[in-house]
Amino acid sequence: MIVYKISWKSYIADLYVPDKKGNKVVILLPGLPKSSNIESIVKTFLASGCVVIYPNFSGTFDSGGLFSGAQSIKDVKVFIEWAQKTEVTEIYFNKKIKLGAKNKIILAGMSFGAYIVLNGCNDKIDKLLLMSPVLLFNQAEINKIINFDFKSQTDSLVLFLIKAFSYTYRIKSENNLREFVYGNSKNQSQEYIQTLLSSLKIPTLCIHGKIDTSVPWNISNALGQSVKNTMIEWKFPKVGHSTSSYNKGVINSITEFIKES
Repeated sequence: MIVYKISWKSYIADLYVPDKKGNKVVILLPGLPKSSNIESIVKTFLASGCVVIYPNFSGTFDSGGLFSGAQSIKDVKVFIEWAQKTEVTEIYFNKKIKLGAKNKIILAGMSFGAYIVLNGCNDKIDKLLLMSPVLLFNQAEINKIINFDFKSQTDSLVLFLIKAFSYTYRIKSENNLREFVYGNSKNQSQEYIQTLLSSLKIPTLCIHGKIDTSVPWNISNALGQSVKNTMIEWKFPKVGHSTSSYNKGVINSITEFIKES
């Protein structure tokens, strides 16, 4: 599996190209922090003939700017424009790589990335894939659904982003970061997320494992039961949080979802 490094504007992304390209591009958005263990899910997309763009959000790794939840949502629009290009350039050898014309775009988000794609998708997207999604961040909102100590995880995450790898996640304001990670924004309420889910008009697949110890599947299940939208398919298989834990059944579900016209 060959990985190309591509750039556009101030953004850097990894690009994966299948041996035999179809007419689809997957924009795969990472969790928080970014997972490096994505080989199995990328192989699933490649096997279906999809080109995969795995970008870095603003202010993360080698992309320019500053990182924030609000900025990451804005980044999605740029990523979609990127995926619409017919050709990109590999940055080290200046190699031109053709993506093809009039590709269908699948916007996929893992964990934290699922919240971002849900907020950032627009009418240029053909399908939406939410994997092991973190859709609610606020402890009080989560307590309405399940007794689960999510705040301990967010406490650790905030410290990680602020202190451990400041060169990896560059932030302007600790307060803004805390407000986002703790889910204190009005755009992170359960009511707001339900509104976003209800308004989706494109085929959407949400996969949340029943043995996910990081984010309980009950949260996605409660959202699914409260949202009456036939465009969304909810699946709760016996897998964990990481996409590397996805079993053959889950991989088949994703493959079928991708291939459906």
